Amino acid sequence: MCDTLGAIGKKSVVFGKNSDRDPKEPQVTEWRPAQAHSEKKVKCTYIEVDQATYTHGTLLSRPSWLWGGEIGMNDQGVIIGNEALFSTNEGNQKEALIGMDLLRLGLERGDSAKAAMDVILEMLEQYGQGGNCGYLSPLYYDNAFLIMDHKELYVLETVGKQWAYKKMDKAAISNCFSIKDDADAYSGARCDFSQWASPLEPEHGGFERRCLSQRALAGGEGIDVVFRALRSHEDGFNLPIMEKNSRNVCLHAASDGGSQSTASWAADFQQDRVLLYVTGGAMPCVSLYKPYVFDSAAIEQGAYSLFDQASWEEHDAKVTALAQQQPPAEFYAERDALEQAWRKQAQTLSGRDNAEFLRACLEEEKQFYQKWVC
Repeated sequence: MCDTLGAIGKKSVVFGKNSDRDPKEPQVTEWRPAQAHSEKKVKCTYIEVDQATYTHGTLLSRPSWLWGGEIGMNDQGVIIGNEALFSTNEGNQKEALIGMDLLRLGLERGDSAKAAMDVILEMLEQYGQGGNCGYLSPLYYDNAFLIMDHKELYVLETVGKQWAYKKMDKAAISNCFSIKDDADAYSGARCDFSQWASPLEPEHGGFERRCLSQRALAGGEGIDVVFRALRSHEDGFNLPIMEKNSRNVCLHAASDGGSQSTASWAADFQQDRVLLYVTGGAMPCVSLYKPYVFDSAAIEQGAYSLFDQASWEEHDAKVTALAQQQPPAEFYAERDALEQAWRKQAQTLSGRDNAEFLRACLEEEKQFYQKWVC
């Protein structure tokens, strides 16, 4: 399960995504700089594809055992989030490119939102999609993508090698089909693309979560809208978690199973840079968004990890303990105040300050959790 939203407004350009995966699946956040390639092939999660002669620098949030990513941004200012679509297509069990591979390939090779989408379509038509995407148990699905830069936003939905896309000013996608006969383009004849939806689609809660995100987008502009959406729960939901619930954008697993928001990004596009906000771990309602300045200075850095597997697991232990409690109002007030202070500081920083600033944020976060985790 996942949720992605984006908006190109009069006053702001913003993006957000919660990556919902198996609750104990580590998700790492890594920067890979631009690179020229002499090799002819590149191994993705399951198959090899033709390698490009040059790949853009890419910041990627990915499950630690997979090649591709759940969320990512490249040095051209393109950002993508993908979603599982549960369809009647039975061919997605054959190993090919998974949706996360397509996301990474689009970022590595596309210098605009439209170009990245074209890369995904080219790879999809050439190699197809399929293969297990589940960490604890097998999971097969098709994919949707929200692809944007500071000028354009596209929603792309795919089933096998078939696809449909729409250009939009703002959108929210989830684990449900949203394109019907209103797409800008189709791989074949115009049709109701949602005809491919599995009869089990409603069980995944995508309709309800998409409505929560749409409600947030309708409430105004700016990055605060994104934070509200990514932390949103349906009315009446409270911690501690008592039972599985797939209808929350901020998704929590329970003792009886279910997926969980294991990583979350928000992005605020500014004139000559993007301010990213990254949890580096699970459950954004009890996590803190750490700023990351994505500008020319950040792009010049060599390869490194913002959050490796060990730091993800350490963070997970803290938020899992918090989610078993019922944090008081003071917890959320302190969380918000800390984030506001970081956001104010980030406005004055450049990408060359990221490493030092992140260390300072993590130290403050450590003290915050020491206070509140029982």
